[in-house]
Amino acid sequence: MLPDGYRNKTSMEFWKSERLPFLLAIPFFFGFGVSGFLIISSFQKGPGNLIGGLFFLGCVSTGYILCFSSMYRIYRKGHLMFSSIKGNKRILTDIKIYNGNADPKFAGYGKLLDKGLSLPIYEFDKADIILTDYSMILLGIPGGLTTIKYLAPIELVFNDLLTDYSSKRAKIIDYEDNSDRVILHVNDDNYKKTIKINIKSETEIIKQWLTAGHLHLNQTL
Repeated sequence: MLPDGYRNKTSMEFWKSERLPFLLAIPFFFGFGVSGFLIISSFQKGPGNLIGGLFFLGCVSTGYILCFSSMYRIYRKGHLMFSSIKGNKRILTDIKIYNGNADPKFAGYGKLLDKGLSLPIYEFDKADIILTDYSMILLGIPGGLTTIKYLAPIELVFNDLLTDYSSKRAKIIDYEDNSDRVILHVNDDNYKKTIKINIKSETEIIKQWLTAGHLHLNQTL
């Protein structure tokens, strides 16, 4: 159990402690390098290079700030939701998760065009999980070489109870209790197929949460 300080860094603390995802860091470092080269070369080449270097630097810096601010907004939403939970709450960190059939192509092209980046993303192999008296909140953490470091929280519910600041949600309709994992069957209005979320660590805690009297799935079906 963690205190209400979950994901509570200020924007400056976040900037100091975080690094851009690998695939974003390379072009930004290259852009800053080109800007520096143009500005330094302006002492020999003249004001044209200085203007070009400053313009290029401004564009790269703006992109850098926007990337970090976008990361921070998603990171911070985890804190806002955690702090606003009513009743009991428990957080499990770095949980192994496999979502085998949640490819965005199953959302359909209409949803992809309509939702764009706001489409709930289930493709991650690790997540922090917040358990409440009425829902499970997934805070996905993508792995590998990606351009995304944090994913927006998704709240999995049994009924209509929701946490404040919740904007991406889906309904748990069933689950499987296997020897090495718990598989949640989830319906998300944005996807055509039922999503199967495989939780592969802290399974006993998840099972206890699923079978608790006040959250028993059979009471909501």
